[in-house]
This record gives sequence, structure tokens and C-alpha cells, in this order.
Amino acid sequence: MKAELKEILDIDDVQGVLFFSRSGKMLYHAFRSPPPDGFADFNWSAAIPRFSKIVEGELVFAHQRIYVRQSVLGCLVVIMGWDATIAMVRLKSNAVLSL
Repeated sequence: MKAELKEILDIDDVQGVLFFSRSGKMLYHAFRSPPPDGFADFNWSAAIPRFSKIVEGELVFAHQRIYVRQSVLGCLVVIMGWDATIAMVRLKSNAVLSL
């Protein structure tokens, strides 16, 4: 699964990929160097349980977007800039979460 998550990070303008268990334990994380401001030290484990009712969503901020996708495996969080192709992120996310 790590190789597939790395493929998401390789998409143009994707800045970080994080994967959590359903309870909020971080299982995987990778950022392009350096991580976007505020995202590397954010308490993701506290936020993930709050995302539990979101099946799929996109949060839009001034300089970044966050794609959140829940599955039976866990919660995938993709941090991306404005130039990232959301269709490609969804396609790769479907492939990862269907494993």
C-alpha cells in the first residue's frame, strides 16, 4: 500500500499524503520537502474522528486544498495546491482504497 500512496504524492502539486486508521492512528505520512506551513505539526489524530461521517470531501483554503476520503481501511488525507488535478487524486485514491 505504501507504493500506491507514494503514487498519489507523485501527482503534480500534491504536497502531502497521510493515511490513518479509523480510530485516528497515523499509519503513513509523506510530504514533499518542506511540508506546507501548519500541516506538519497539525494534530491530525484528533481531527480524523471528526471526519468519520465524511465519505469524501474537499476542504478549500487560501493556498491549499485538502481531499479527505474514508474507507473500511481508514482515512486518506491528501494535501494539495491549486494545480493538482482532483480527478487524478480521486482515481489514485480509489486504487489505494480498493486494495
